[in-house]
Amino acid sequence: MNNALSQNFDLMKLKRVSTFIFAWCLISQICAQQWTNVNESLGNVSDVTEFDGKIYTISNLGLFSVSEDNGENWTIKDIRNVSTLDNPIFMTIAFFDDKNGIIGIRNPFNSYQLLSTADSGDNWAILEHENNESCSTGFMPLKITVVNDTTAVLVPLNAAHLRVTKNRGSSWECINSFISPSALQKIEILNEKEWFYNDNAGLNYTDDGGQTWKIIKKNYLIDFQICPDSVVFGLSPYYDSPNGIPIFYSSKDNFATYDSISLDIFSGEFINLFLVTSENEIFMIIGDKAYFSKDQAQSFKLIQEFNNEPIRTHFINDKWYLSGRGLWELDPSVSNIKHTQIANQLFFPNPVIDEIKLNDNQYEYYNIISIDGKTIASGTVQSSAIDVTHLQSGMYFLQLSSEKSFVGVPFIK
Repeated sequence: MNNALSQNFDLMKLKRVSTFIFAWCLISQICAQQWTNVNESLGNVSDVTEFDGKIYTISNLGLFSVSEDNGENWTIKDIRNVSTLDNPIFMTIAFFDDKNGIIGIRNPFNSYQLLSTADSGDNWAILEHENNESCSTGFMPLKITVVNDTTAVLVPLNAAHLRVTKNRGSSWECINSFISPSALQKIEILNEKEWFYNDNAGLNYTDDGGQTWKIIKKNYLIDFQICPDSVVFGLSPYYDSPNGIPIFYSSKDNFATYDSISLDIFSGEFINLFLVTSENEIFMIIGDKAYFSKDQAQSFKLIQEFNNEPIRTHFINDKWYLSGRGLWELDPSVSNIKHTQIANQLFFPNPVIDEIKLNDNQYEYYNIISIDGKTIASGTVQSSAIDVTHLQSGMYFLQLSSEKSFVGVPFIK
């Protein structure tokens, strides 16, 4: 066998093996890992932020990390010794611009500190600052969110107020004009005026930068998410429901009206958080397990188990991340929705009846492979169509190839 024939033969073997593995992953979901660990060296990531394309993380033990290539490579620095606290826990990080950043730290003894950098994180120092002590409770940092290049909002741990700085952390004002005095859980900032937060009373909203607030959803939401076009999603826990079933909400008008779905499949389950990634795709995180819905929360399937319990979601550089005992990136390339879209672009109908009709005439050859990896049919594409009348009902994998391209997608008859 000459070298050219040998290379072609090896390529076809590789394609066949890869296709079988890929098809098996799609069908059995054994390989359908929607989330991948970005870099285990980052440690137990407490928080993630970005500015001007750079991604910054901080771990609970003080590992500060920077990536300038969207998470491919990281520079990691241990900054624990910058803090003078006993047993410091690094909680949150934010950047005002490409140079100036801030980190919030607490410890088990109700003490806290802030660190700042003016050189993109090359050097960190303790940030001395003034506090307006009109708040009745402390300052323990839980989450810092930047509003603009000088302003940031700090959510304290177990406190019924917000802290706001307008000078990059040099001084902080207290906002406690809330309807409910219960502890804040999470804050989402759309712009300088519109903010949302949830507490035990419900979901709260301000359109004047935190000066006045109103409750727009009056039952407790364990998590919420603000999506493009101001669509608001919320989740009430099972223990806040009379029948012990979590309820998932969506609203396009700040809960003046809303839709709700009872998540019967999760009856009695504590859902840590959720994530809406498209109009139809929703993730529910329960402990260390990820459940996925591709039909607007009508049904869910267990797709992955982590070696941690994610605690936060982040949307950075057009990608979704989960942080906790690591940093996990959502890989959309294995989404069933995506493969269905690819299949619909290549051929129709799907499910197939008697004939596969190709939308593109660039492909010359085809293989049809069963779920156990056996080639059921192969041949030359004629008139942009493939006869499948001889196939029994079931799921198959279609390979299409030409001299310059190769593609494979699942289909159903």
